[in-house]
Amino acid sequence: MNKLEFLKNIEIFKKLRKDSLNNPNRLNYHLMAMGGWLNDPNGLCQFNGINHIYFQHSPFSLGWDNKIWGHYSSKDWINYEEHQPFIFSDILEDKDGAYSGSAIKKDGKIHYFYTGNHKFNDKKYNYDYEGRIQSVIKVTSNDGNTFESKKIILKEYPNFVSVHIRDPKVFLENGIYYMVLGAKNNEGKGIALIYKSKDLEEWDYHFKIESKSYFGYMWECPDLVKIQDKWFLFISPQGILNQEFNFQNKYQVGYFNLDLDLENKTYQLKEFIEIDKGFDFYASQSFVDEKDRNILIAWMGMADFAYQDEVQGFNHCLTIPRELSVNKYGHLIQKPLVEFLNLREKEILDFKDLKNYNKSVEVILSDLDNELDLVINDELIIKYEMGIFYFEFKNKKTNRDIRKFKLDKLDSLHFYFDSSSVEIFINDGIYTISSRCYFKENYLFFLINNLEYNYKIFKLKNFNIIEFNYEQENNN
Repeated sequence: MNKLEFLKNIEIFKKLRKDSLNNPNRLNYHLMAMGGWLNDPNGLCQFNGINHIYFQHSPFSLGWDNKIWGHYSSKDWINYEEHQPFIFSDILEDKDGAYSGSAIKKDGKIHYFYTGNHKFNDKKYNYDYEGRIQSVIKVTSNDGNTFESKKIILKEYPNFVSVHIRDPKVFLENGIYYMVLGAKNNEGKGIALIYKSKDLEEWDYHFKIESKSYFGYMWECPDLVKIQDKWFLFISPQGILNQEFNFQNKYQVGYFNLDLDLENKTYQLKEFIEIDKGFDFYASQSFVDEKDRNILIAWMGMADFAYQDEVQGFNHCLTIPRELSVNKYGHLIQKPLVEFLNLREKEILDFKDLKNYNKSVEVILSDLDNELDLVINDELIIKYEMGIFYFEFKNKKTNRDIRKFKLDKLDSLHFYFDSSSVEIFINDGIYTISSRCYFKENYLFFLINNLEYNYKIFKLKNFNIIEFNYEQENNN
């Protein structure tokens, strides 16, 4: 899909946008496509004080379709500007989708690397080991909004990998640029490929990272992150068997702690830890902003699984951005950005008063003392007993049933409710739960059994989004 094709079909997009505005489940302070389908966050970066958030976007469909890059920007994470699509699938190498990728700053410009998806049009291919080329494509921008041309960076890979190679994440370490790619090898095992470069133009294969035992058939959206001198390898592994307390989604997201020496190509993977325990969290990506904060955003959705969302005009959203840090035990902590304090519009003094407000609220429960039995809107059960945390929907019509996991203790819960979503930060961000949810009522009511606990409740404002003028663009 090139820009001309997009503009020729703009009426379809405008119809979806109109339907989205009339959808009672439209989110108020989460980024979503103004119309159509959204999935992975891409190219996250801050440039000259402006945060750029790109995402996988199918503008003419509510389902999986040819992908381009949608685009928002913000200076403060509260006020946003919608831009026209940034990357179209308009060359042979990305004709079947401008897939996920990342961004890095160099010499006063933003350099983007993404996967171009090219499938051969022949039904004889299964597209696992033949029939597909997934190229790494580079574009460079002076402003984060436009670029002049595309350059093919990588098209051929080591002979031990299949045709599933995608989602480049580029970073700088000790004066060398590195790229990590997710892949599936010829034995059907997920791995990560590491490339290196001195100039972001010429790239050489460096080494691979893999688990000693089988850990899924594909590692999507890899992200090597260094926080407080500790390395973490984020992956979205596919093909992990579900367990009673772990790996309960179709696909998972988490990280390995690892000892890593990039220069000498040595590593040791430690335990894999799921970063989110909810129904809707996938394809996370992080970046370092100009305040030196590691910020992570994920797709609040799940691939290849029919959740039967109550869609009208749009489908899916992004999580709220979270700042990453490491506690004294080496566990990653996620916390909402401090900027989200500016979303607080009014403090609500009593749970009974929630009926006077819509569902965009923040709720903080503390001093829980290892006890919780909570029911929200008579539809969502949140319970902690005998060292097990439960998150369960009574209504199973959306195929969201129950998630449960082991938790040593429960001190606090920090909720962010939006019109059709909830994100929970447990014990100050040790774990999170992210899920879409569709309550019948347009307000919240809580039933809690705890006799003693502290709470804070805040009514939240909506994001302010300046919409892009497609009428003017079409006339031009």
